[in-house]
This record gives sequence, structure tokens and C-alpha cells, in this order.
Amino acid sequence: MGTPATIVHLTRTCAATETDCADGKDDDCNGLVDCRDPACATSPACTSGGPCQGATPLACNSTVTGSTDGGPTRLARYACDPWLELGAEAYYRLTPTASGQVTAKLSGLGTDLDLVVLRATASGACDPTSGGCLASSSTSGPEQVTFTVTAAQPYYLVVDGYNGASGAFTLQVTCP
Repeated sequence: MGTPATIVHLTRTCAATETDCADGKDDDCNGLVDCRDPACATSPACTSGGPCQGATPLACNSTVTGSTDGGPTRLARYACDPWLELGAEAYYRLTPTASGQVTAKLSGLGTDLDLVVLRATASGACDPTSGGCLASSSTSGPEQVTFTVTAAQPYYLVVDGYNGASGAFTLQVTCP
């Protein structure tokens, strides 16, 4: 015989429009959460990059050094990455001038950092959902992803730490 259980019934109330563009919820029950909802198109929470706010601009065919030490921990799950990324993050915003294939390489790692590429929503926020997560590399060594871009469209490259890891890295981006 099983253990008795309690059934809980939750009532959900939908607002007429999205009420908080940074709460991770679909307030108006239209299937679009926060910055993916057109009602949030002009929200400062979305126009400043959403979860990737404060992203460092990154030029094509460049190499940067950085660190996730002391960085924010806003994203833990990405639709195209099978792992929970519980470490601090570093965000980069790439807006290529030509369409084609871009390759991003993450090296110089002293800890287990991973690389994720996200598309921007119409409002400019990064999108870690299935529609916006373009590529990820989550090995235990140097990371590399290749993805297709459209000229003048923004993309976010997120360096995130697996299992709480943080540390220094070198990020190299090669564009058409």
C-alpha cells in the first residue's frame, strides 16, 4: 500500500499583458515569457540585453581575455546545452557585418568553463530558450562552436561555469 498524498490545486490568474519583463514568468499566459513577449519590446530589462545585460561588445575577427570570477549568475539552463551551468557568467555581444559561418573558440582555461551562443530577441535581449539557443560546447577542455549568422543581427556569446566553476579564459571569434 502506498503513502497517502495530498493533492494541491493551483489556480493561475492571467494578466491582460506581461506585468514584469524580468520575472521569468508568462504573466499574460500567451506562451511568451518576459523579453520574448512583444509587450516587453520597450522594457529597459529587455532592451539592455535581458539576462545578458551588460554584455561586452565583441568585434569580428578578434581575441579577448576575460574572467567569470565575480560575474553574475543569471542563467543556469540553456535549451541547447545538456548541463546545468551553475557558475558565474561573462557575456559578449557580437553583431557581424556579413552573413555566414562564425567560429568561436574558448581556450586558456584553468577550470571547466563552457561556451553558449544565443540569438537576440526582437527587443535585444538574449534568448536561452529553444528558439534562441544556437550552439554550445561543454567539454572539459577548450571549447569551440560554429554557427550561422545574419549580418547586422546581434548574437550573445556566454561563457559560463559548469558546476559552479569560474575563472579566466581567452575568447577568439572568426567571422566571414
